[in-house]
Amino acid sequence: PIGVYDDPERQEQGEVFVDFSKDNLYIVGSAQMGKTVLLQTMAYGLIRKYLPEQVSLYLVDCGSMVLKIFEGSSHVGGVVLASEEEKCNNLFKMLGKTVTERKRMLSDKGIGNYAAYLEAGYRDLPLMIVMIDNVGAFKEYFPDQSEFLGTLSREAQGVGISFVVTAAMANAMSYRIQANFGKKFVLNCNDTSEYSNVFGQCRETPKEVRGRGLMLLDRRILEWQAAIYGKSDKEAER
Repeated sequence: PIGVYDDPERQEQGEVFVDFSKDNLYIVGSAQMGKTVLLQTMAYGLIRKYLPEQVSLYLVDCGSMVLKIFEGSSHVGGVVLASEEEKCNNLFKMLGKTVTERKRMLSDKGIGNYAAYLEAGYRDLPLMIVMIDNVGAFKEYFPDQSEFLGTLSREAQGVGISFVVTAAMANAMSYRIQANFGKKFVLNCNDTSEYSNVFGQCRETPKEVRGRGLMLLDRRILEWQAAIYGKSDKEAER
């Protein structure tokens, strides 16, 4: 779980889960509202729960560069910073090659997608999760890879490669590419129209608390609070 949602209509609260094998995830929110901490919480949770043979993480940090703290984990295939153009280019080349190879492997076994591959009992292909913090800056630093992101986010999902992308504004990523992201979270935004930009017509606004936002559950927009990984409120201690 990465947080808790509140459902006043049904008078209940529940834990917020993300199934990375089913959907790409788009996270929108203003600066200092918890997007990077949420990525850290997700990465930390995956590292604690799964073996490196089950999950591989690739982190592209175009924001605060704090995702580099995970670089030493055996689950992490690499961390790319904003200044590392060649490293980013190599990462996306590898992802493109992996998509092609995995498509061939699934086809040879007569299996249509990664979920069916797991259901058939195969465990040799780890779920690969690519996290991109601050896609607006990513487009500026890595324009070629940014163009490739649309194709990858569409084709990679079916072969066990998922994307988690953060942005300060919904339109930082084109609506054409956003269509490849089946799950979306919105943390607090300075411009309240951002909630409607993500969810369509939206009258709700979350409380102005870091890590607080809106999400879609059973076609209803609910308020939720993201969790913080570790035992301290202070980032340095965590």
